[in-house]
Amino acid sequence: MAKHTISTESLKHQIADGNIGSLSQLYDRYYMKLKLYGLQFSPKLSSFSIEDSIQELFLWIAKNHKRLSSIDNLEVYLFSALKRNALKEIGVKNRRDHLKGRYLIRHDSDKIKASVEVNYIEAESRIEGTKYITLLLDSLPPKQREVLYLRNYMDMSFRQIGKVMNLSEQVVRNYNYRAIQHLRSQPLTKLNNV
Repeated sequence: MAKHTISTESLKHQIADGNIGSLSQLYDRYYMKLKLYGLQFSPKLSSFSIEDSIQELFLWIAKNHKRLSSIDNLEVYLFSALKRNALKEIGVKNRRDHLKGRYLIRHDSDKIKASVEVNYIEAESRIEGTKYITLLLDSLPPKQREVLYLRNYMDMSFRQIGKVMNLSEQVVRNYNYRAIQHLRSQPLTKLNNV
């Protein structure tokens, strides 16, 4: 993966000045991160709904680019805005009663190509381990799961996570601590047998 040559802060200023090319760079840089966050944060929404929310976010930025100069941390803003959009979308879906059991389907390597029985068994074991870890993470309360995701997958600081989730830094640290304690307290025998 190539290093980004222009900082997000520089992109923000260029976009605020009307540089559409910089908006495209920002989109390319954050699209997948935002999509993965959206899917983790709101499993009741489809991948298409998350993509639509991201598109709407960047359209809003394009239309209101002059407002960007007042935003302190653009990365935190992007994640916060996506979360707001996803919550609005969930509310709309709840009001229209379109949820009816639609949940994100996690893909755990559905296509296993095993030409030898040993490879097949190893692949099955990895899938079982992944499913177990997914179950452990799903057993966490949503806010703890969100903190772990932002901390470990998006590499955000506790302060940034607090801004995204609208919580104090200490509360974020507490959620992180409790989540890790919960995961550590779970038996690893299933993982060791896999």
